Amino acid sequence: MLIWGNKTLFKTLSEGVFHCPRCGVARAYRQRLARRWFTLFFIPVFPYRTDDSHVECTTCKGTFHDAVLQPSATA
Repeated sequence: MLIWGNKTLFKTLSEGVFHCPRCGVARAYRQRLARRWFTLFFIPVFPYRTDDSHVECTTCKGTFHDAVLQPSATA
């Protein structure tokens, strides 16, 4: 019996503080990159797809586009 599938693993690219749109205040964030891996017997063997990176608020766990890290033009 051969068991195969896929799994998404995340790599942290950077960390810092940003203004979270959901929380409405400054919060810590992680910029993360998602990669899909082919698995064999639940062990990741090789990556076959890389998705776009996103920003995750470490407090509310909300995910946002990388554009939230850009300085606001209205300031």
